[in-house]
Amino acid sequence: MKKQYFSDRYKETERLWAQADKKRAHIANLRLAAAVVFVLGLALWLKQSPTLGMMVTIAALAAFLILVRFDQKMNEQAELLGAEKTVLERYLARLSDDWYEFSDDGGEYLDEKYTNGVDLDIFGKRSVFQYISIAHTMNGRDSLARALKGEYLAQLDERAAAVQELSQTPEGAIKLESIAQKYIGEKKENREQVEKFLQIIRNGKKAPLWKTILSFGLPVATITAVLAAMMGIIGFKPAFFLIAAQLFLSMYANGAIKDTLDMLYDLYRPLAAYDKLAKAINTGKYEAPYLKERAAKLGDLGGAEEGLRALSRISAMLKVQNSLFYLPLCGLMMWNYHALRLFNNWCLKYGRKAGEWFQAIGDFEELYSLAMLSYVKEEWSVPTITEDELPQLKFTNATHPLLEESKAVANSFAIDGGMAVITGSNMSGKTTFLRTIGVNLTLAYAGGLVCAEQFSASKMRLMTSMRITDDVSRGISTFYGELLRIKGMVEYAKEKRPLLALIDEIFKGTNSADRIIGAEVTLKTLNKPWVLTLVSTHDFELCDLAQAESVKGVNYHFEEYYDHGHLKFDYTIKPERCHTSNAQALMKMVGILEE
Repeated sequence: MKKQYFSDRYKETERLWAQADKKRAHIANLRLAAAVVFVLGLALWLKQSPTLGMMVTIAALAAFLILVRFDQKMNEQAELLGAEKTVLERYLARLSDDWYEFSDDGGEYLDEKYTNGVDLDIFGKRSVFQYISIAHTMNGRDSLARALKGEYLAQLDERAAAVQELSQTPEGAIKLESIAQKYIGEKKENREQVEKFLQIIRNGKKAPLWKTILSFGLPVATITAVLAAMMGIIGFKPAFFLIAAQLFLSMYANGAIKDTLDMLYDLYRPLAAYDKLAKAINTGKYEAPYLKERAAKLGDLGGAEEGLRALSRISAMLKVQNSLFYLPLCGLMMWNYHALRLFNNWCLKYGRKAGEWFQAIGDFEELYSLAMLSYVKEEWSVPTITEDELPQLKFTNATHPLLEESKAVANSFAIDGGMAVITGSNMSGKTTFLRTIGVNLTLAYAGGLVCAEQFSASKMRLMTSMRITDDVSRGISTFYGELLRIKGMVEYAKEKRPLLALIDEIFKGTNSADRIIGAEVTLKTLNKPWVLTLVSTHDFELCDLAQAESVKGVNYHFEEYYDHGHLKFDYTIKPERCHTSNAQALMKMVGILEE
């Protein structure tokens, strides 16, 4: 059903794009015809019939300018439709395994202190961020990263209501991302440049009166001198002098205020994106208070839409730097000074509000991203997060959000304290199960949706020890790295605050005797009323610990089966300990052991 929707939507967008492209071609031909008529009219004006030639020339010029305007609009429409095609291709890719190629994986948000980011594939290649993000602005990407790191947990209820509302409107997400794709594309905003821009606009100053008088007076004098010279009233020397003076001042301006003008020029497309994004958001009607609050920020001071459109136009003024019109405009109208004057005035009027506008736009991108599962998954739900003092976790038919839905195996599970020791054969699904819990819980704590029929959990700290790597530069081995992870869990447990610890193949970096001793001590230490511990292992000795009277624990397992001699897995969690192993079968399969 989802695939059919996006396939049909893509075909319709492709049809509209083809129509727009044809119209652009027709307009280009008409522009060429108007240009030819203009040249013929000019020749007629100069050589045969001045009156008729002048009329033809003026009419051709008017037609050409009108066609240029139409061409700009058609280019805008075609580019937006092209961007929408790209966005819809991404939605279709999410329905298979093709999304791994998305360029923005949020890798820069990986932090050695946030170990969940690596263990649960929250950021980086084949990550949650890469899968769900529609954010293109710096604020949107930053907000999504903070949400996935759990930094907005205090606002969970309001955010969850907002995401639930947006989950009903995939068109809103497509529209927002299409605009950002058109103007920003795959290129990430320059953080240093954006932060510098925000600092400048917050501290805007009015231009000195003499500069304002000069920027108007000199162009008036220059144009008057040019017209007077053309009519023979005066010679051309005064006009040439005034033009030279303006060009000199423009060169001086390019030296004195070059950074500001260059920054505005470089930010043209992002600023145009913010303008269009604000307009798209303002056309929506929202019920959730969290959404209303952010939409209201885009209505302050006469509206962000008005302010951002004005800023976009100022930035667009500097696009002429790469055209043949730039020198004439600087020589006749002091173009750079006017652009800077308008920018200074804009800063005084809107500068202190602009940062809030950019953040509000980014928040919408982030919230739409958190609603992504509702757009591309058939089975999803709104999680229930409770304020219980003691930790609890319960879900029905949960799957890993990053797995292709048709291939993912659903599991149900519940635990309200103590620990679960999960045994099972190699490749049977233990690690994926732990990650299924961790990823869905991360999304739930961000205010997002989960891949489950039902999913409830209390608020608790999520800590993981799963994908450990050594660090030669710091002299840390894989085993020592795991010890540091486990130590962090033990230290946090001493604070008597709710904790969920997900441990995969505990102490796998050392010998079996030391591993079992260390694991038993660790699990006993973590066996507190305020700690949930889920640990996977190949050491069946730990199953005895889960059944000890002094420990609150339970055993679960995954297992393999054989179908006509072929090793198979059902990836379904089952109660009790595992009683099978498949290491030798796998070694035979790859040719290490002989049959």
